[in-house]
Order: sequence, then structure tokens, then C-alpha cells
Amino acid sequence: MRDRLLVAAMMDGAEVIRQRTAELAPKPSVRRHPGTKRLSDSIIKAVLFRGSGSIRVGVFPDYRTENTKIKSGGKVAHLVEHGHKWWYGGFQEGKPFMAPAYDATKQRAIQVIQNRLQKEVTRDVKRLNKEG
Repeated sequence: MRDRLLVAAMMDGAEVIRQRTAELAPKPSVRRHPGTKRLSDSIIKAVLFRGSGSIRVGVFPDYRTENTKIKSGGKVAHLVEHGHKWWYGGFQEGKPFMAPAYDATKQRAIQVIQNRLQKEVTRDVKRLNKEG
């Protein structure tokens, strides 16, 4: 039960960061490759690790797609974030969106996690008091 509660609270906090990351992701007005999934639509949250008394939740671009004919924008997220050299010469400047989203929302995400944990613990205490 404890793990379920912690995961739920952390996923709530991750949602705050995920939403801001999707908002800040570049959204070109014209798709260079029709049929591709926009980078902003590829931002997901997931439990990355659970064990040994710790849980890690992450927000990141999804590299997978349900339809193998549709390419996910997540495959280029690191290139967009940090910039890259073109194979034919030149350099594409980075357009950071993940780091700024994290920096802008981490305190709010922590608050969301704390509120969820406090609410659930208070509810459980009340339930135990009624039973006991």
C-alpha cells in the first residue's frame, strides 16, 4: 500500500512537470515529415525504478509508437534540447525546453507530492481511528 501511495503521489508531481515540458516543446507550424508525432505530444511520465525502498519517476520524450508507421518526436528531443551539427555542415542551435520546464515547476511538483501524501495519510488516520 505504501508503494502504491508513493507512486501515485510522485506521478501527480511528475504530471506538473510533464505538462510544462509539453507546453515549452517547440511546435513547428509546418511538419517537415507528414505523419510524424509532434515532440510536444510525445512527452510522457513513467515509473522508472521501484525497489529497495526507493521509487524513481521520470518525465521524458516517448520513443515508442503504437503504429510503426508513425514516428515519434521523442527520437529527436535531445537534438532539439541541446542543438546538433548537420551532416552536411552547419550547426542547429538548441531550443531548450526540458530543463527550463523542470526548473520552472520542480517546487510546484514537490508541493503537489506533499499535498497528496498529506491528504492520503490524514484519510488513513481517520479511517484507522474509526476502526480502532
